[in-house]
Amino acid sequence: MKRVPLFDRLPEIHRIKDREQASGDDPGPLQAYLSHVENAFTAVKGSAEALYHDLFIETCADWVIPYLGDLLGTSHLAGDPWTLRADVADTILLRRAKGTLGAIERIAFDLTKWGAHPVELRENLAWTQALNHQRPDRGGLPAYGDMPAGRHTAIRGGFATIRDPAMLSLLGTPFDPFTRFPELSIARNHRVAYNLPNLAIFLWRLATYRIEQQTHLVSPLPPIVATGHAAPLAGFVARFHVDPLGRPLQLFGRSSYDANQRPPVLTPPDQQPTPISRARLTSPPAPGEPGSHAGNPGAYVEVRSYDPALPHSLVVSALPLQLHVPDPSLDLTGVTFRGANLCAWEAGLAPPLRENEVAIDPVIGRIACGCAAHAVAQALVDHLVLTYTYGAVGPVGAAPPEDAPATAAIVVDHRAGSPSLEDALGALATVGSGPLEIELGDSEIHDLDIAVVADAINEGGWNLALARPLILRARTEQRPIVRLAAPLRFRPNQVAGTAAELLASLFVRCEGITFVAGQGFAAADPLMSRASVHSVDLRNCTFDPGGARVLSGGRTPSRTAMRLDRTLGFVDPNDYDAFGPPPRISVTRSITGPLFVDADAYKLWLTASIVDGGPAADAMAIAGSGDPLTTFAARTVIDAVTIFGASRVQQISGRGGIFDGRLVVDDDQSGCLKLCWFSGDADRLPQNTGCVHAPDARLLFTTRMFGEPAYGQLSLDADRRIRERGPNDDQMGAFGFLLEAHKWKNLNIRLRELTPAGVRALLIPAT
Repeated sequence: MKRVPLFDRLPEIHRIKDREQASGDDPGPLQAYLSHVENAFTAVKGSAEALYHDLFIETCADWVIPYLGDLLGTSHLAGDPWTLRADVADTILLRRAKGTLGAIERIAFDLTKWGAHPVELRENLAWTQALNHQRPDRGGLPAYGDMPAGRHTAIRGGFATIRDPAMLSLLGTPFDPFTRFPELSIARNHRVAYNLPNLAIFLWRLATYRIEQQTHLVSPLPPIVATGHAAPLAGFVARFHVDPLGRPLQLFGRSSYDANQRPPVLTPPDQQPTPISRARLTSPPAPGEPGSHAGNPGAYVEVRSYDPALPHSLVVSALPLQLHVPDPSLDLTGVTFRGANLCAWEAGLAPPLRENEVAIDPVIGRIACGCAAHAVAQALVDHLVLTYTYGAVGPVGAAPPEDAPATAAIVVDHRAGSPSLEDALGALATVGSGPLEIELGDSEIHDLDIAVVADAINEGGWNLALARPLILRARTEQRPIVRLAAPLRFRPNQVAGTAAELLASLFVRCEGITFVAGQGFAAADPLMSRASVHSVDLRNCTFDPGGARVLSGGRTPSRTAMRLDRTLGFVDPNDYDAFGPPPRISVTRSITGPLFVDADAYKLWLTASIVDGGPAADAMAIAGSGDPLTTFAARTVIDAVTIFGASRVQQISGRGGIFDGRLVVDDDQSGCLKLCWFSGDADRLPQNTGCVHAPDARLLFTTRMFGEPAYGQLSLDADRRIRERGPNDDQMGAFGFLLEAHKWKNLNIRLRELTPAGVRALLIPAT
């Protein structure tokens, strides 16, 4: 509630007289008196406004939601306040549409915020028609005569087509058009069972995030390949990686579901937050020509032109994948698309690309553009801008923030006239009235070499010298990457002789940033090797842990996130003695590699984060900075974390942890762990309660490979106690704050109220 300035509302003569009685910068007696009245008046005014806001479900406080629900006779649910609010808001609408597929999809979206699509499975059952009254048009698909190639169309009661890859790509999906025989076994959730009473409700559990403008695209060497073909085949091919680091990246579609639609409608195919299929990206051929007639690239991708001299001319639409090409060097007439496997694009494509044909591999995130001339291909390499969508379990690790604070920050981006990150950090050593705030304003790679930052101190390596706090954050809806030439190192500009209050105010906070190692980075070096400040706070950051998939097979090497020793990096003993209390390392909703942080020298706080020790069976995730097999990490506090690898800590307490490897606690007489999962591999634990152990409780993840969309997601085949008996009666691990167990339960409750008698609802995860 904004403070009500009563003193400013007084007549000017009273304010003048009051200032005449003030001494120095102190307020006058009347202003000082009214400042106390303003506190009470502001609280009263805020309470009165809240009473009005609480009359409406859209603006009421969270605690009011069940009371408004009581007025409508809705049963009480628990979970994410947004879903509870949407449930009450749509009560009347859903009761009017009770029993319809639109109402089922609507309540599924309201209670989960996931993409959803209900399917009556009886419509897919085999149907034997009477020979004297054949109906080839039945089954929800067009008649033979309405299709450009009807013989490739799946008809209810007919044989499955094997001639159309795009149609076959729907096999096993929520939009599967093919005929099935009934399954007479007991129907269960999470599995499709075709039978008369079964209603499948497919749910897309992964969240999608969009990068609106990726301007500096990375290309393989060489970026342009001369094919030697003559028109109409492309003489040159320009190649691009979607991911700015050149890594495999799965592209996702976007849901067009509008939460404010009335009445509820069913979401059509190709408009769900699901991985994009190669076959659906292929443009249909002209009538009479062979090829896939079920491709629908218009739902996923488009090409738009813009003027590179006028960046504001670039317009972003709602489609998940957009190629913004420079104008007027390219002819956009007749652009076609092909979904292709570009894993081995060095060997070329078969059949070869045509002019103005774009081949896209959405599975690994690669694009190849067919061009008539080298100048056209070079224009693409220099000026192509990409808009794309990717998927993740939730906002853990670096992701485009939805809202960043509007403050006077130094903006660093790749526009002309913008300072570099190294230039902006040069103000750290200058004493200021507040923190140095730097905002990375694009989704590009920003190189950082501390050695070239002004006033950096060389003490065991180049250090960022702080005379004021540092806040480094991503701009709203951007996902920047900081590429390091050497490990991050932080220390005060001056220690001996500096007041303890000033030393205690020096902190480093990073928000929404991905940190990766540069070309000259030693394999054994950590991404951060010194944190001699009051605190280092990582929020929604990724310290590249390695272990990502390599197309040639295997995984990339693991990368240590932090190695912080007990000396704090000080060479001068006087600096060490004058420094102060142990620094606090706080990691919140972030992904990191191994944390090697010495005991007694630091404090470690882990919240809703993933610490990935690597794929090796004996990988260490948390330990001391020396020999990880014998040293212990700092005192640690956890709250809903997932640890891949073994851990050795001096002392630990908290709740909701998944310790995928052995946990050894030095001081097992102190601290307490609640509602955690342990590997059972000779763990040495402190007091614990409500915990489960392997092999009694089976732990399974959808994938443990960093970079995959479902990285760190608990499998639905994991033990029920892991998925539902963690903190707040929800799942253990880093994604417990998503309250997924509550979503499943709430949806089952409402489906029992909304589905007709005799209908069996089956919840099927699509992702």
